[in-house]
Amino acid sequence: MQYTPFYKDNKQIEFNNIEYDDLKILKEISEGFCVEYKSEYVPSVINKKIPQSITSFSNDRGGWLFVGVSNDGQLLDIEKPNGDIYESICQSVSSKVFPFPKFVARFIENPNKPNYGIIVCQIFRGADKPYVFDGTIYARAGNINDPQPAGRPSIDLMYRESLGFSNLKVKCYYSDYENQFMLTNKHYIDFKPRCKNLFAVSSLDKFREYNQLCLYIENSGKHFDEDIEITISFNKECYIKFWELLKLDKRNFEFYEKFLPIEKTININAFPDYKNRIPEPPPIKFEHQPIGMGLTTAITYTDENDVEYLERETNAILEQLYCYETIVDSDKIYLSFRLNKITPNENIFFPAYIFVSDGLTEIDYIIKSKYSFENEKGQLRIKN
Repeated sequence: MQYTPFYKDNKQIEFNNIEYDDLKILKEISEGFCVEYKSEYVPSVINKKIPQSITSFSNDRGGWLFVGVSNDGQLLDIEKPNGDIYESICQSVSSKVFPFPKFVARFIENPNKPNYGIIVCQIFRGADKPYVFDGTIYARAGNINDPQPAGRPSIDLMYRESLGFSNLKVKCYYSDYENQFMLTNKHYIDFKPRCKNLFAVSSLDKFREYNQLCLYIENSGKHFDEDIEITISFNKECYIKFWELLKLDKRNFEFYEKFLPIEKTININAFPDYKNRIPEPPPIKFEHQPIGMGLTTAITYTDENDVEYLERETNAILEQLYCYETIVDSDKIYLSFRLNKITPNENIFFPAYIFVSDGLTEIDYIIKSKYSFENEKGQLRIKN
């Protein structure tokens, strides 16, 4: 777990939820391995100090950079820069740092002093070490507040770490953008009698009314990973309990009753088979449903069976295929599942589509695994 100074009620405060009053804890925190302060946001800081510090944190355990804070943690407040602060820092970093490191940044305004506040930047532990700034590899050095050029042993360790860890992320199949998701209402459940000259689809079009979320896990690292546990969470009010919607009754089978004497088997094409792999490495762009999106299961109907039998057997299969572990708390729902293994540059679908309502705007995730640096946390936001 990456270090953070921000907690409330013994729970870590998410980056986007940090408020100005939360920053007052900094006066109790000294600069060092994981924290660095800058008092001004001036050209020398923008063009050199910030990219240099981000590089050093990426080459180590990650960390926090605060602009508008004195060396002893006092909040000084700086005038709010023009434009988006993250984009501004990205421009400065992209021209001098390679490879591009992972970080987030935002300006937190002082509620009692409009247009003044603190720049907060969280830098994540790099998966592609070493990160180089202007031809030099920098690292953290004890309680020294400024990053220092790394020695040969540190550089060797960076290379070993870069080659020896996975890099896991959750992505959305229908989105071309990192950290964004899109919803689809394509036909989801498809019941078909197996008849030679019949391509009949049941009248379950009601499922087109519901949004479907199609997610997959990506390993862009250079190492395989094992014992992977993926958990996503979002507003519980946006979650639709699809197995309750799918409880089959006699009306669903009225369409088939006249065909069942012809062919005694019904195919159920319902879920993506998460054991099948997306065929292309990232970035991914498809025009059609990926291979393995339909997992076909057959139920054989005999003269002794009735609609209640089909209902019971079908629902049992659907609930078995939907293998998420579900936990609900006061405001969120958590869906988890496990994978045995994922190889480098491999992408694996989640076990099943997830039904959600229109109100869903963001999805948080955490990935625990054997060969990642640490628990990987991330967020997907709805594409506008």
